[in-house]
Amino acid sequence: MEERFTFPVISLISDPDNFYDHDTGIYIKGANYDPSNPTWSGNCFMTGIEWERDVHIQYFTTSGELVLDQAAGVRIHGGIQRNAPQKSLRLYARSEYGQNAFNYRLLPQKEKSEYKRFLLRTSYGCWNNTVIKDPLAACLVKGLGFHIQDYRPVIVLLNGDYWGIQTIRDYLGKHHLAAKYHLDKDSINIGQDEHVYEGTTEKYLELEEILDSKDLMAPETLDEIAKKLDLNSTINYYNSEIYLNNYDWPAGNRRWWNTYEYDRGKMRWLFFDLDAAFNARGGASHNMLQQATVPSNSWPNPPNRTKLLSSLLQNPEFKNEFITRAAYLMNYYLHTDTIVPVIYRMKAEYAPEMHEHIKRWNYRTFSAWENYIESALVGFSRDRREYVNQHYILKFGLSGTSKLSVVVNDRQMGQVYINDMPIPHVNNTGEYFNDVPVRITAVPNQGFKFSHWASPFELCHDTLTMTLSSDSTILANFVPDLESIDRLKINEVMSKNVSSIRDNYNEHEDWIEIYNGEDIAVDLAGYYLSDDPELPFKWQIRDRFPDISTLQPNGFGVFFADNETHQGPMHCNFKLNSSGETITLIKNKAGIPVIIDSISYKPLQEDYSWGRAFDGGCQYMVFSTPTPGESNSGEASEIMEYQQADLHIFPNPSSNYIIVHLISELDQICQLTFINMSGIAVKTVQLKGSKESIDISDLHPGIYLIRDMDYPGLYFKLVVQ
Repeated sequence: MEERFTFPVISLISDPDNFYDHDTGIYIKGANYDPSNPTWSGNCFMTGIEWERDVHIQYFTTSGELVLDQAAGVRIHGGIQRNAPQKSLRLYARSEYGQNAFNYRLLPQKEKSEYKRFLLRTSYGCWNNTVIKDPLAACLVKGLGFHIQDYRPVIVLLNGDYWGIQTIRDYLGKHHLAAKYHLDKDSINIGQDEHVYEGTTEKYLELEEILDSKDLMAPETLDEIAKKLDLNSTINYYNSEIYLNNYDWPAGNRRWWNTYEYDRGKMRWLFFDLDAAFNARGGASHNMLQQATVPSNSWPNPPNRTKLLSSLLQNPEFKNEFITRAAYLMNYYLHTDTIVPVIYRMKAEYAPEMHEHIKRWNYRTFSAWENYIESALVGFSRDRREYVNQHYILKFGLSGTSKLSVVVNDRQMGQVYINDMPIPHVNNTGEYFNDVPVRITAVPNQGFKFSHWASPFELCHDTLTMTLSSDSTILANFVPDLESIDRLKINEVMSKNVSSIRDNYNEHEDWIEIYNGEDIAVDLAGYYLSDDPELPFKWQIRDRFPDISTLQPNGFGVFFADNETHQGPMHCNFKLNSSGETITLIKNKAGIPVIIDSISYKPLQEDYSWGRAFDGGCQYMVFSTPTPGESNSGEASEIMEYQQADLHIFPNPSSNYIIVHLISELDQICQLTFINMSGIAVKTVQLKGSKESIDISDLHPGIYLIRDMDYPGLYFKLVVQ
């Protein structure tokens, strides 16, 4: 099998009647077909557990290893694509089938290795027959603050018959969100505007009441909306859908989610089903901004589906952020030079399997598939920016665009952000809209400080606002600051507290200890703790409890990671992952997350902790006798193992080389693996010294994760230009 296929193989075995029986088969039109509604009727359109059928699933890796072998449930998934000869399937693990989870890392982009359900998405959904469009779109917008579906292409065998390429995707339901964010699944709400899929629409109805009753131009109204809706997620989400031209939107494929267990119930977005995007209908010139804000009487933009964005754009502050963020995304995430290499990488990934897939489904020809990719994806990406610029200029009455170059005097000293988004050091010239304020912030790296702006300004404040009318260049000057080293450290963590310390409710909860290495007291109020790199401002240490937030010189603070914020200011809104992860201490600098410290840990035994061998040091160890709120002596506990020390990688972004700095008290070898956004390891390097230069000129432009594979929670994001 490993010689025939380059993709993993999923074999599905089921009684043929489960799929093809006239009355009960889920894969055919059958008894439930309605001739008066031929497009949306049939057995294959039936939903609910009564239309779930038994199936046996086996998963073979590319090397032929059998890693899943279990009974499960299967249903048909999707909308109009249920008519396709190859249908999307939803797989369920349940205890009544024998195992209540699929225990394998199905998606290489994430550490998750336990799934309650997942999708095998059909390749027939793409409106342009490119096969790769939907996973491509998800790759492009990853990291923008809304939830995407990662992907892994596989070959499916159905009752032994070759069934072609399908793609493993997350099923974006409450079980998936609960697992990702450590939430009670029954607390999660999912909806599309006022329509509910899971839970309730209470938060959306509160938002809609504000839209209907308040002065939308008033700043205080936007503040009130921001308590219901994550505005950063919303701005990125809408701009991405608009640029990518998702024609089957906003009427379809647009859902929000929230929970009162997370970020005070703010709604965020689920990004899925981009089959109608790119060149599907209307082409690169289609005015999706108009479609998203000006209603028609029916699909794809009825009034209730355009209401939210058109209402928000009445607020001047939101409108300005929306316009400038659109320009930023087109300069970087959605720029032709970003998109086209990803298209060709994915094309090369799928190409070895396309010949047999085309033959199985009479999917035209291989050359036709290549032409679809060139016309619908590459051609669209090269033409789209010019049209979208004009759509925004026309919509908002702007005078045009100008180029803004942002330069730093030394890339190792700091970085510049535009409207809270980072500007690369190399590709630092972008096209922005005239007549709209652009907020520029200089953020120094540890050990440096911002000095002043130069050309055309001579200003010392680290944030300035420009309104462009012509091309401009601005230089941020940083200088060394030996007194600025922050000595706040995450000192110790425990992810399986069974009989260690108790919290104020007499419960054994996981905990995080922070150490103040300064010789003065430090107030942590306003700092953040997070276990999610995409959500740096996940939990804020409150400012009304100085007895808790203030750390004395060489003192300690302990916070409980139990996702029970109602129990007091010491309780975080997340739990620690028992499988290991990275915890980060972050400071908010004008909306920009500045990492103060982070700690990564592996799976721990019950009542064992992971921490610095000596307070604030860079040598790590497992403590069999944890010391929450007390000094880590390095002697009082059994030394189980050492973790690699702190790693610093710069410059980032880069194009030719990076310098990796290992700060350690030990002589040790660190093996770093570079992983692209498809989850493929493309480069491995052994770091033998404390500071080494690594050649990355062999890497294609894009986003990579650099990981020490011995420690699943430790990774760094690298942008190669």
